[in-house]
Amino acid sequence: MCFTTRLLMGLTVLACALPVVASVSFGQEDVTYQLEYFASSPDQVIVIRVSADHQALFDRVVLDLGQSTYDKPTPQLLADYGSTNTPAEDRAQEVLYFQFGRYLLIASSRNGSLPANLQGVWNHSETPPWNADYHVNINLQMSYWPEEVTNLSETTGPLFDFVDALVKPGRRSARQFYGADGWTLLLNTNIWGFVGVIDWPTAFWQPEAGAWRAQHYYEHYLFNRNREFLERLNPGLKIGRWDQPQEWHADLDDPEKIPRPVPHLFALHPGRQITAEQSALLETTKTTLNARGDGGTGSAQAWKINLWARLLEGDRAGFSGSNSRSAGPTSIDFAVNHFQSRTRP
Repeated sequence: MCFTTRLLMGLTVLACALPVVASVSFGQEDVTYQLEYFASSPDQVIVIRVSADHQALFDRVVLDLGQSTYDKPTPQLLADYGSTNTPAEDRAQEVLYFQFGRYLLIASSRNGSLPANLQGVWNHSETPPWNADYHVNINLQMSYWPEEVTNLSETTGPLFDFVDALVKPGRRSARQFYGADGWTLLLNTNIWGFVGVIDWPTAFWQPEAGAWRAQHYYEHYLFNRNREFLERLNPGLKIGRWDQPQEWHADLDDPEKIPRPVPHLFALHPGRQITAEQSALLETTKTTLNARGDGGTGSAQAWKINLWARLLEGDRAGFSGSNSRSAGPTSIDFAVNHFQSRTRP
């Protein structure tokens, strides 16, 4: 094992395995000591520590969809999805896709680190897409959807520490922008606590992000029943001119020019305000989903899968899922880009 590889694996353990409580902070001496330790450690010691740390979380969940073992390389399995793969090979690809999401969260969000951002810990660019920041109109939320339901509660520490640190600047934004008490977030933020508006006036009107972040706190409590944690702690829905839930403060939605995310459907998923008994509201959400189609980025498609599932439209959710795994410029590129950026020198 070369010196660079040893250091990289040491950094993985440093970021993932060593912090055992939330809010651990490392000074320069701590980091230097750990790097020197891993640089001088035998290869086997590093591999054993990294593997043991990862498997302790990863091996908690097994998903059985009737898949089979396969000999194809993963890129070929992706390219053949829904065509020349056997049904069992397609199911194997779906299980791999599921576990890949868990792997990303395990590797990029552990106590003492920053939360997972748009590129995770694999960003290789000085000018990454969307600045590798934290978009809080869906992306940061979606990154942590697997946290509790796939038994990865230990990955949530960086998220909650990060959001806690945004409360103070968020109070100033709530007061200055809206003359309101409490705190707020808008479209995006970053590691320096940015909570203001961006130079894109059609996109920053999303002051509900703080409330959305609070949902993760409550769901963490529901899974862990820690009342001490809970102490750390509905936007209205308007109907637009073409019978769609209105996304913006004004009725600006254009059915011919539809953006990818659907934050105004939060009340359907991951929220629970729109239920099966509210047939009229359910139909309006379908209006938006049909207008926006099943394409878009991987994150937009993943959200639509969940929305159609919440609407009890299993076939449509399955179709959207197949779309997201098709050989196009969406999730496959997302997966490939992650792997490529991790293997670049």
